[in-house]
Amino acid sequence: VPTDGSGDLDFTRASNATRVNSAGLIEKVRTNLALYSEEFDDAAWAKTNATITANSATAPDGTLTADKLVENALLGQHSVARVGGMTAAGVYALSVFVKAAERTRIAIGNASAGDYAIFDLSLGTVVQASTGTVTNGKISSIDANGYYRVSCTITVAAPASPQIALVSTGTTTTYLGDGTSGLFLWGAQLEVSDFGATDYIPTTTAAVSVGMTADVPRLDYLGSSCPSLLLEPQRTNLVTFSEQFDNASWIKSIAGTGVEASVVANAGISPSGYQDADLITLNSGTGTTAFDQAKVTKNITGLTTGVAYSESIWLKGVSGGEQVLLGISNIGNLKVTLTTEWQRFVLSNVSGGVFNSVGVQIRRGLQEPLNSYAQFYAWGAQFEQGSYPTSYIPTLGTSVTRVADA
Repeated sequence: VPTDGSGDLDFTRASNATRVNSAGLIEKVRTNLALYSEEFDDAAWAKTNATITANSATAPDGTLTADKLVENALLGQHSVARVGGMTAAGVYALSVFVKAAERTRIAIGNASAGDYAIFDLSLGTVVQASTGTVTNGKISSIDANGYYRVSCTITVAAPASPQIALVSTGTTTTYLGDGTSGLFLWGAQLEVSDFGATDYIPTTTAAVSVGMTADVPRLDYLGSSCPSLLLEPQRTNLVTFSEQFDNASWIKSIAGTGVEASVVANAGISPSGYQDADLITLNSGTGTTAFDQAKVTKNITGLTTGVAYSESIWLKGVSGGEQVLLGISNIGNLKVTLTTEWQRFVLSNVSGGVFNSVGVQIRRGLQEPLNSYAQFYAWGAQFEQGSYPTSYIPTLGTSVTRVADA
């Protein structure tokens, strides 16, 4: 290829996208919405009955950039917050790297609702994992210097403020401060996520995104150690909540002797490398006819009759050998046999109708032999117009369009 510029390509794509990276994982775009993630002294962080001593300790990355959150001598809550940082309704993950000093407990969560996950930094334990709008409190040791990363998930129906607060004892976030006690903070992250924190992304004056953002060409490693340039047409994933099979929009229906499906959210490591795969249990009971069913399905409306569509989903058996039906109502089913490795299963080139549902089921009497019970992990459901599936388009609450690569 010429190196004088004459061999260069011009590339454009006016949307985010996913790819298979060199580790063989599905790489999504990730964004840290918390501005000044390592500068809690900045005005972007509102202080309540507290001060920040900037660059007062060595951070987990070895630089002198960790700040100290110090309580004042007043009665109240001693905290920092990103006012309105959660700018819209949705599900967010809040995380921060922390180290004990005079105070050994910390609360993170939703200041707008007063809901917090609480952690003990002397023991490295979760004191309170969930309350109200806050769930999924987690703590993990980072280094031998006493740093932990604490995180939680926050679900909001309107704009709200993520907050980091000192705790005196127990779960008390409101107390009379002594004017000198505190702990160390570094690397705050706020991201759209229903399962928890992802790898840290530093920010300053603006949110920062990493991955295949708009106009970044995708070097895709699917099936090869040498990447190829991935160029695809515009597609829309019509499945909302593509990874959240526990969401109420995924219908758990039964018939005959079937038992209602159970879904355990974020129970396994997905093809993305994060713990965001759901564990599904299907049981059609003792019956053996097509009327004995257990399903997890999603209604898709507004389809065009006579137009080709493709359904795809990643599935992984708990034991291997499980058989389930990948189905589209009024169209047909595809029997698939699962292994203990992730596979993307596809049902393509089907005609749309006025009403359809897509999903996974056990329905005895169809394409037998078929087991009556199956337990498996599921991730990344997609339903798109086209005779073949394209790269994964994640959704959370609404359908999402990936613009064409050019």
